Amino acid sequence: MLSKIVIKDAISTDFFGIRKLFYQLCNYHNDLRAEKYKKVDTEYFSEELFKSIFDNPLYKIIVAYNETELVGYIIGREIQSNKDLHTEQKTFHIEQIGTDEQYRNRGIGKAMFHYLKSYLTAKNFKSLQLHVDDRNDAAKHLYYSQGFEIEKLTLFLNL
Repeated sequence: MLSKIVIKDAISTDFFGIRKLFYQLCNYHNDLRAEKYKKVDTEYFSEELFKSIFDNPLYKIIVAYNETELVGYIIGREIQSNKDLHTEQKTFHIEQIGTDEQYRNRGIGKAMFHYLKSYLTAKNFKSLQLHVDDRNDAAKHLYYSQGFEIEKLTLFLNL
């Protein structure tokens, strides 16, 4: 049951909740496309890796809480466009977004996007981007509902 969902900037002690959701996300992607995504063991997302992201000023980590339980997160970073080829604009790239499987389809992703977009607008970012697996219909639905559009496609050929 959802109480009042609180969206906020992550603190260092959010590591354990984020790691739990990270492994849920990895398993979800493995189930979606096992030929591409590995099952990841608990050593992959270490406290050291989290600390290196958390302490990096280019990164932003947002979390969603239902009372005392961490139920969602976004990890992203500022990226620079190739100034020789593209117009210069401040862009934020979402590297990971996840919601606890028990809390999906309850507006948590939308609430996290609202919080992130407000932050990015205040910091003069001009665009927000991410990658999504073509088979992940639920994620694509969320992203389209937030105004995302396809900019380019990556095609793969298995040899």
